[in-house]
Amino acid sequence: MRYRSNIWLAIGALLAPLAFLIAVRIWTDDDLEGVTFDAEPLIVTPTQRQVRDQQRVKVVLEWKEGAVLRAPGWSGLVTAVYVEPGAEITQGQRIVAIDGVDRVAFARPSPFHRMLASGAKGADVSLLHDLLLTMGFIEALPTDPEFVSFATSLAVEEFNTSLGIASSNVFDPAVVIWMPFAPFLVATLNVELGAAAPGANSVIVTGTPALASGRLEAASPVEPIALDRGVPYVVLKGDTRLDFDPETLTVKVEEVSALADLVTPLADRTDALVERETPLRALAVPATAIVTNAAGNLCAWVVDAPNNGRTAYKAVPVTLAGSRSGVTDVLSGLGPTHQVLANPSDVLDDARCP
Repeated sequence: MRYRSNIWLAIGALLAPLAFLIAVRIWTDDDLEGVTFDAEPLIVTPTQRQVRDQQRVKVVLEWKEGAVLRAPGWSGLVTAVYVEPGAEITQGQRIVAIDGVDRVAFARPSPFHRMLASGAKGADVSLLHDLLLTMGFIEALPTDPEFVSFATSLAVEEFNTSLGIASSNVFDPAVVIWMPFAPFLVATLNVELGAAAPGANSVIVTGTPALASGRLEAASPVEPIALDRGVPYVVLKGDTRLDFDPETLTVKVEEVSALADLVTPLADRTDALVERETPLRALAVPATAIVTNAAGNLCAWVVDAPNNGRTAYKAVPVTLAGSRSGVTDVLSGLGPTHQVLANPSDVLDDARCP
């Protein structure tokens, strides 16, 4: 009998704690929503910051051949060469000499095409006056810039003398090499000292290649470029911001020359960033602070008034600007003074949004 009594005492000792736990569970109020019971709550204050939505990209560069300078109608021997590759040609600069007569470069909308003597009229006479003014042979444009006056003839004679032409007041278009723009950077030179003068329309100088376009592509094949529709973005290359077309992902035409100054000539591509033109103002919280529900609604749990002496929380709906590296940027719903529960799934019985 004593043996059986000991057995029942042992069984009772084992069952007593279990009965106590069951009683506690029965008497505990399960409906106390938003109150912590078990895990240690982690409370954080949102951090204010700007969201630029920066993304690394590659800019694929396409180049076109450089502009060229062509010889007018020349004959004779090349007796001097005044430029070399890498040089920059400016207005009125001497390029070569043919039979001892210097030939100068001049950039204007159209080239000279005829001899101009006293009494000549026309739009090309205006170009002649521009040339004489640029070269310092007249001090100001005449009242009628499209007419070769006696004063113009005297200026032309001085101009010719400076080039090596003696006793002539007639302008010869063969002494001017037309440039499409100035300054003009020399890439290659096709004129040789002592060789025969290049024939009419021969290429004598080739300019540096020009950037034709820049097209954006993702820096990584697994991370495509993601742009919010209707939001303006810019390409950031160093400290320079460039506009681009979000539909075609190409740098805008008017920005291509600026891009060319930022890249290595003839490079296939270059690194850059894409970011919002105007940053968003957001509050950063741990990504674990944001929860959802079956409907896809998003919320965060913030510290509410105490409930029966315990810390309580309430859910506030939020909208997001994105999430990266464990940090979520909240656009609305939270304030900078909110105390946010960073681990609601560990603390609350049901952390889903209401």
